[in-house]
This record gives sequence, C-alpha cells and structure tokens, in this order.
Amino acid sequence: MQRILVPTDFSGPAINATEYAARLAGQLGAGLTLLHVQKIYLNEGLRMASGSEPEFVQEARSAEEQLNETAAEITRSFGVDCEVEVISSVKSFESRVADKSRHFDLTIIGSNGADTAFQFYFGSHSFRVARKSRMPALIIPEGCRYEKPGRIAFFSDFRKGEKLLVSQLLSFAMESGAKVLPVHICARNDDTQPGHADAFEAQIRELNSQAFLLPVEKLTADDAVDSAFRHVTAGDAGMLAMSMVPHGFFFESTHVNLVKKITSGTSYPFLAFHA
Repeated sequence: MQRILVPTDFSGPAINATEYAARLAGQLGAGLTLLHVQKIYLNEGLRMASGSEPEFVQEARSAEEQLNETAAEITRSFGVDCEVEVISSVKSFESRVADKSRHFDLTIIGSNGADTAFQFYFGSHSFRVARKSRMPALIIPEGCRYEKPGRIAFFSDFRKGEKLLVSQLLSFAMESGAKVLPVHICARNDDTQPGHADAFEAQIRELNSQAFLLPVEKLTADDAVDSAFRHVTAGDAGMLAMSMVPHGFFFESTHVNLVKKITSGTSYPFLAFHA
C-alpha cells in the first residue's frame, strides 16, 4: 500500500479519522494525502463580477493553511510523508472524494453515523463515498481509537452461483497483518441458507490464502445488523468488512440496505471494498 486518501471537513469525526490514518500509515509505511473539498456557492459569480474575492477562495486558502499545519504535525509525530490538496467544486463532497479516491490504494473517512433523516434513509456521507468509489474505504466511527488490525470480521450475504470478489480485502489483510474471519449472514426464514454458506466457504478455500480463518461461521438472524454487532462484540474481531459489489436485481436492495445500516451505526472500523 503506497498512498492513503484522507478527506476532511475539520469536524470531530474527520480529525479522529486523520489521526487513525496517520497511525495506520506509519504501520504500513504508506504516505497520506489530506483532502478538503471546498464548496463553490451559487452566488459567487456576483461577488466576482463586483471585483470582490469570492468567499470560496478565502475559505479554500484558510483550509489549505490548516491542512499544511496538520500535515507537518503528522510528519513530525509519525514519520509519515503527508501531502495536502484543496479542491473547489460545485460537485458534491461525496462525488469529488470518490473521483479522487480512484488514484489511491485506500480512503479513510470519519463518520458520526446517520444524524439526519436524509442520511438515515439514503446513507451517511461515508456510505455514499464508499459506494461511489471503486477502491476500498475504511470508515472510522467518531471516538474510535486506533488499534493495530488483528482480526477482521468479514460479513457476507453471498448467494450460491455468485463469484466471490475479495482481492481488496485480502490485500488490506495481508499488508496489515490481520486475519479475516468469514461469517455468512442470512435471514432466519431463508431455507436455502446452508447451500449459500457452503458455496461461500468453498470459494474461500479455493483462494488458498492463510489470511482466512476457517471454517466459515454461519449466522442467521431476523435483524442482520444487530446480529453482526453482537457477533463482533462477543468475539475478538476489531474491524468489520463487507463487499460493496452489487448483487443481482433481486438481492441488491437488501445487500445495499445492510451495508447502509452498518455504516450508519457501527462502533467499529468498517472496511467497504469492491473487488
């Protein structure tokens, strides 16, 4: 892993995620890029026409100064190469971060969960970044402190006949020295669960990777999210992981809702991956 992208809006969750990223980068020998997306307001054209300096230019300048101070502190404290970038854009924060993340090995983003009705129904900022990106995103909940990755609970609602895509998860696990605990999760009233879970384990075994701890655990529950949290709390995993790869038409909405719920309320670092 060479470079990690860290978007920040200078909020508490973003500051916490920045420190987490600095410590992880120090462990992995990776570099960081701190990114701030400065919104361009619709009325800025009037200010420019009057000869006044647009507000977004002033705010972008101030943001860059803050980022440079943070980057210097990260380099002093953790010995990590740290760059900064400020983008002024009319596009949404999520779109700009997702576009930028394609040039990085990992994005680390802070989250305080879904704190508005819109986010509850459509997902948190971090969920929307993770979904729009095609590179892995590590979502750090507010108040979550850095611990060296040890065991990652990989929850999957894998269906028989699908192709298991876990290269990004395996890459993160191997580079961080973590082990992956695969857990197949399924609705309690799904009588086809055993076949799906067996197919899930068979594909993991075909990978022949020592990063996976087998056999696969099988979890059936009425509330998948609550069961996932209780499962992790009762075990010794310190991180959650799920694939963001869309399923077929019938399963996609259920899968997306499961990931959305987890990213809206997790108290553990959450790795969302795509391939």
